[in-house]
Amino acid sequence: MSGAASAAGGRDLLVLCEGPADAALLERIRPFLAGQGWRLRVRAEGGVNRLLQRAPRRAARFGERREGVVAILVDAGDLEGSRQRSDLGRLRRSGIEVVPVVRTLEAWLLADSEAVTRASGLSFRGMSPTDGIEDPKAVFLHHFHRAVRERRRSFLTKERDFIKSVLLHWDINRAREHNRSLALFCRRMGEMGGKEGS
Repeated sequence: MSGAASAAGGRDLLVLCEGPADAALLERIRPFLAGQGWRLRVRAEGGVNRLLQRAPRRAARFGERREGVVAILVDAGDLEGSRQRSDLGRLRRSGIEVVPVVRTLEAWLLADSEAVTRASGLSFRGMSPTDGIEDPKAVFLHHFHRAVRERRRSFLTKERDFIKSVLLHWDINRAREHNRSLALFCRRMGEMGGKEGS
């Protein structure tokens, strides 16, 4: 489902994702993608099952209206069984680009330790690459709950608040140095968009 760049400059990229936190992260990545020659459209589907079910129909409708690329952003940690993994393989074979997120998107957020430190008020020195963290979501939540307990950021109370706070400071160029799946995503988008991704 690839096409030439349109007259307005750039190619259309529809990214289907699981939920609002994923969509917020993609919005933060929008300037990087624009620099790679992409016009980003994001659609959150409300969970991994809905995402996998709706992706073929969304891709077909997108292809009827414009030339471009359809990608899905899915957390490998959310794929429960072999059926979901085979659905993912089927989507790949149908021409949908599968964005390679290892485990969960929190690993992408943790990859920018400066943003996590600034958002939480606590020093954060995580492992690098963050793809190797066994449970990035637990590490992410533990760090922010500690910040709340120590009254560094008592106004942050929910997971979405923690994510929004990190995204205010998050920088894709810092983060991709410490996360292999994010670096691969950047490189792939650069190659498909016709520009260097690294």
